Amino acid sequence: MPKQIGSLNHLQTLSKFVVGEENGSNIQELGNLNRLQGKLCISGLEHVINPEDAARANLKDKKHVEELDMNYSDNFIGREVDVLDALQPNNNLKRLTIEGYNGSNFPNWITGCHLPNLVSLQLLSCGLCSHFPPLGQLPSLKNLSISYCDGIKIIGEEIHGSNLTHVPFLSLEVLKFEKLNNWEEWLCPEGFPLLKELTIRKCPKLERATLPQHLPFLQKLNITDCNKMEASIPKSDNMIELDIRRCDRILVNELSTSLKRMALLLLAFGTTLVHQTSLSVSGRLSRAGIVSNGWFAFQLEGPWNIQLPKTDWFERGVEFVPTQFSVSI
Repeated sequence: MPKQIGSLNHLQTLSKFVVGEENGSNIQELGNLNRLQGKLCISGLEHVINPEDAARANLKDKKHVEELDMNYSDNFIGREVDVLDALQPNNNLKRLTIEGYNGSNFPNWITGCHLPNLVSLQLLSCGLCSHFPPLGQLPSLKNLSISYCDGIKIIGEEIHGSNLTHVPFLSLEVLKFEKLNNWEEWLCPEGFPLLKELTIRKCPKLERATLPQHLPFLQKLNITDCNKMEASIPKSDNMIELDIRRCDRILVNELSTSLKRMALLLLAFGTTLVHQTSLSVSGRLSRAGIVSNGWFAFQLEGPWNIQLPKTDWFERGVEFVPTQFSVSI
């Protein structure tokens, strides 16, 4: 970064601030830039050794910064917990991304009282953190994405928060878990009253997942490459897209009449449908694919009802595009 950039007291736009490799204390240059607004990305945070230097960046007083990216480039392990704790942003922040952080805990300021206006949160490649703060108590949070956090084995009630008077994840609409390589269990009490999209991808060790069963606004569900995961599909009268790929133990009992797009990709015959004797669907499905050792696709229009018992339906290679029908195979 240019020397003396901290003297530009009236600076309003600074899209990226790079912490120097040889002098991590230059993060103090941000201290007087309290007129910054919009988005601020701080990279090279692994070079900040002293929490006091981080505190002098004075992020709490940058009231007009609405989006903050905090990036670590290397796997430096030192006083990262204290440093990130000292980098508490302003309470007007709406979007936050933390990437490459290797502290053992997330900072204490990721709570509803400190970030009441936070709408979007991304936690990426935070490999040593073993548990999450009470994200469910962030009152305005609409979008939560967690990826490449290999220290996570269990996601339990701590992520929802202990405040029993507040419904956890009250405002959340989009929830994504991707590539959590050591994640084994999700203990999920009821909540998520406004959730519209749920994605769980490439979590190979996830076995026990207590998905919330009543998600009235759920529209899109994607579960991919979670071969050990045992769970039932949540019920929703507003489901539009269902995508289940390479998941042996997912239980699909009943599908919404509002479903428009469906894809079931099975590792072998009977994997996804192994637990039930039939699958009943009725409604308007415009695009669908059910795969087992090859593609079988169908497009349906008009009133219809189809039942798919646990038989050799896949082996027959059924393929049809009817306009109005009732089928029992």
